[in-house]
Amino acid sequence: CGLPGEDERIRTANGLIPPDKHDESVASPLSAEEPAKETYMIDWNGVRRKRVATDGAAKFPRDPRLRRAGYGVWVGPGYPHNSSHILGGPVQVVPRAELRAVLHVARTMPEHIEILCDSLFVVEGTQSILDGESWGTRDHQDLGRMLEGVIRARPPGSLLITCLLYTSPSPRDQ
Repeated sequence: CGLPGEDERIRTANGLIPPDKHDESVASPLSAEEPAKETYMIDWNGVRRKRVATDGAAKFPRDPRLRRAGYGVWVGPGYPHNSSHILGGPVQVVPRAELRAVLHVARTMPEHIEILCDSLFVVEGTQSILDGESWGTRDHQDLGRMLEGVIRARPPGSLLITCLLYTSPSPRDQ
Protein backbone atom coordinates (compact mmCIF):
# COMPACT_ATOMS: atom_id res chain seq x y z
CA CYS A 1 0.00 0.00 0.00
CA GLY A 2 1.23 3.43 -0.84
CA LEU A 3 -0.57 6.40 -2.28
CA PRO A 4 -4.37 6.05 -2.66
CA GLY A 5 -4.39 5.43 -6.41
CA GLU A 6 -1.16 3.46 -6.51
CA ASP A 7 -2.46 -0.12 -6.10
CA GLU A 8 -4.11 -1.40 -9.27
CA ARG A 9 -6.20 -3.92 -7.28
CA ILE A 10 -7.76 -1.14 -5.20
CA ARG A 11 -8.51 0.96 -8.30
CA THR A 12 -10.13 -2.08 -9.91
CA ALA A 13 -12.20 -2.86 -6.79
CA ASN A 14 -13.38 0.76 -6.54
CA GLY A 15 -14.55 0.57 -10.15
CA LEU A 16 -16.74 -2.42 -9.27
CA ILE A 17 -18.94 -0.54 -6.79
CA PRO A 18 -22.41 -0.58 -8.35
CA PRO A 19 -24.22 2.71 -8.95
CA ASP A 20 -27.11 3.65 -6.68
CA LYS A 21 -30.27 2.67 -8.58
CA HIS A 22 -32.80 4.54 -6.40
CA ASP A 23 -35.34 1.81 -7.12
CA GLU A 24 -37.21 1.56 -3.83
CA SER A 25 -40.87 0.76 -3.88
CA VAL A 26 -43.49 1.72 -1.33
CA ALA A 27 -43.53 -0.73 1.56
CA SER A 28 -46.51 -3.04 1.53
CA PRO A 29 -48.75 -2.80 4.60
CA LEU A 30 -48.70 -5.64 7.09
CA SER A 31 -51.40 -8.23 6.71
CA ALA A 32 -54.03 -8.68 9.43
CA GLU A 33 -52.26 -11.86 10.59
CA GLU A 34 -48.97 -10.10 11.24
CA PRO A 35 -48.81 -8.47 14.67
CA ALA A 36 -47.90 -4.80 14.63
CA LYS A 37 -44.41 -4.59 16.12
CA GLU A 38 -43.53 -1.08 15.12
CA THR A 39 -43.27 1.78 17.59
CA TYR A 40 -45.68 4.70 17.39
CA MET A 41 -45.81 8.11 18.97
CA ILE A 42 -48.63 10.61 19.19
CA ASP A 43 -47.42 14.08 18.25
CA TRP A 44 -48.61 17.41 19.71
CA ASN A 45 -51.43 17.55 17.14
CA GLY A 46 -52.72 14.09 18.08
CA VAL A 47 -51.33 12.48 14.90
CA ARG A 48 -50.21 8.87 15.28
CA ARG A 49 -46.75 8.51 13.73
CA LYS A 50 -44.65 5.43 13.09
CA ARG A 51 -41.15 5.82 14.53
CA VAL A 52 -38.39 4.76 12.16
CA ALA A 53 -34.69 4.77 13.05
CA THR A 54 -32.07 5.25 10.33
CA ASP A 55 -28.30 4.98 10.39
CA GLY A 56 -25.35 5.10 8.05
CA ALA A 57 -21.92 3.63 8.63
CA ALA A 58 -18.72 2.69 6.84
CA LYS A 59 -15.95 0.14 7.07
CA PHE A 60 -12.52 1.78 7.11
CA PRO A 61 -14.05 5.29 7.30
CA ARG A 62 -10.68 7.03 7.44
CA ASP A 63 -9.15 5.29 4.44
CA PRO A 64 -10.69 6.44 1.12
CA ARG A 65 -9.01 3.54 -0.69
CA LEU A 66 -10.86 0.92 1.36
CA ARG A 67 -13.94 2.77 2.63
CA ARG A 68 -17.29 1.07 1.92
CA ALA A 69 -20.52 2.55 3.28
CA GLY A 70 -24.05 1.35 3.87
CA TYR A 71 -27.25 2.32 5.62
CA GLY A 72 -30.03 0.71 7.54
CA VAL A 73 -33.64 1.24 8.57
CA TRP A 74 -35.17 -0.15 11.77
CA VAL A 75 -38.90 0.01 12.47
CA GLY A 76 -39.33 -2.51 15.27
CA PRO A 77 -38.32 -5.99 16.45
CA GLY A 78 -39.09 -8.56 13.78
CA TYR A 79 -40.66 -5.96 11.50
CA PRO A 80 -40.49 -7.19 7.90
CA HIS A 81 -39.41 -3.81 6.51
CA ASN A 82 -36.29 -3.53 8.66
CA SER A 83 -33.48 -3.42 6.12
CA SER A 84 -29.84 -2.76 5.40
CA HIS A 85 -28.35 -1.62 2.10
CA ILE A 86 -24.96 -1.11 0.50
CA LEU A 87 -24.41 2.50 -0.53
CA GLY A 88 -24.01 2.55 -4.29
CA GLY A 89 -21.86 4.90 -6.30
CA PRO A 90 -18.31 6.17 -6.04
CA VAL A 91 -18.80 8.48 -3.03
CA GLN A 92 -18.48 6.17 -0.03
CA VAL A 93 -18.80 8.40 3.06
CA VAL A 94 -20.92 8.15 6.21
CA PRO A 95 -22.87 11.43 5.80
CA ARG A 96 -24.03 10.29 2.35
CA ALA A 97 -25.10 6.93 3.79
CA GLU A 98 -27.04 8.72 6.55
CA LEU A 99 -28.79 10.90 3.95
CA ARG A 100 -29.52 7.90 1.72
CA ALA A 101 -31.24 6.15 4.65
CA VAL A 102 -33.58 9.11 5.21
CA LEU A 103 -34.32 9.29 1.48
CA HIS A 104 -35.14 5.56 1.49
CA VAL A 105 -37.63 5.97 4.36
CA ALA A 106 -39.25 9.08 2.87
CA ARG A 107 -39.78 7.19 -0.40
CA THR A 108 -40.98 3.86 0.94
CA MET A 109 -43.16 4.73 3.95
CA PRO A 110 -46.15 6.84 2.89
CA GLU A 111 -47.79 6.89 6.33
CA HIS A 112 -47.15 9.56 8.97
CA ILE A 113 -43.64 8.94 10.28
CA GLU A 114 -41.05 10.31 12.65
CA ILE A 115 -37.50 9.57 11.50
CA LEU A 116 -34.91 9.17 14.25
CA CYS A 117 -31.49 10.09 12.82
CA ASP A 118 -28.12 10.65 14.51
CA SER A 119 -26.63 12.88 11.80
CA LEU A 120 -27.01 16.58 12.50
CA PHE A 121 -26.05 17.32 8.87
CA VAL A 122 -28.99 15.25 7.59
CA VAL A 123 -31.45 16.47 10.22
CA GLU A 124 -30.69 20.14 9.54
CA GLY A 125 -30.92 19.66 5.76
CA THR A 126 -34.18 17.71 6.01
CA GLN A 127 -35.65 20.23 8.45
CA SER A 128 -34.85 23.08 6.06
CA ILE A 129 -36.88 21.27 3.37
CA LEU A 130 -39.73 20.66 5.83
CA ASP A 131 -39.64 24.37 6.66
CA GLY A 132 -40.24 25.22 2.99
CA GLU A 133 -36.64 26.03 2.14
CA SER A 134 -34.28 24.02 -0.06
CA TRP A 135 -31.35 21.66 0.46
CA GLY A 136 -29.24 24.74 -0.25
CA THR A 137 -25.51 24.44 -0.80
CA ARG A 138 -25.01 21.42 1.44
CA ASP A 139 -22.95 18.44 0.33
CA HIS A 140 -24.45 15.56 -1.67
CA GLN A 141 -26.64 17.80 -3.85
CA ASP A 142 -27.96 14.88 -5.91
CA LEU A 143 -29.49 13.13 -2.89
CA GLY A 144 -30.54 16.39 -1.26
CA ARG A 145 -32.50 17.45 -4.34
CA MET A 146 -34.10 13.99 -4.57
CA LEU A 147 -35.14 14.27 -0.93
CA GLU A 148 -36.64 17.70 -1.65
CA GLY A 149 -38.78 16.24 -4.42
CA VAL A 150 -39.93 13.30 -2.30
CA ILE A 151 -40.83 15.49 0.69
CA ARG A 152 -42.69 18.00 -1.47
CA ALA A 153 -44.73 15.13 -3.00
CA ARG A 154 -45.77 13.83 0.44
CA PRO A 155 -48.82 15.18 2.25
CA PRO A 156 -47.85 18.22 4.36
CA GLY A 157 -46.93 17.27 7.91
CA SER A 158 -46.56 13.55 7.15
CA LEU A 159 -42.85 13.48 8.01
CA LEU A 160 -40.96 14.64 11.08
CA ILE A 161 -37.25 14.19 11.73
CA THR A 162 -35.62 14.06 15.15
CA CYS A 163 -31.90 14.24 15.86
CA LEU A 164 -30.51 11.69 18.27
CA LEU A 165 -27.15 12.89 19.51
CA TYR A 166 -25.15 10.37 21.46
CA THR A 167 -22.72 11.50 24.07
CA SER A 168 -20.43 9.50 26.26
CA PRO A 169 -20.55 10.05 30.00
CA SER A 170 -18.18 12.56 31.48
CA PRO A 171 -15.25 11.04 33.43
CA ARG A 172 -16.70 12.81 36.50
CA ASP A 173 -19.94 10.79 36.12
CA GLN A 174 -18.19 7.44 36.30
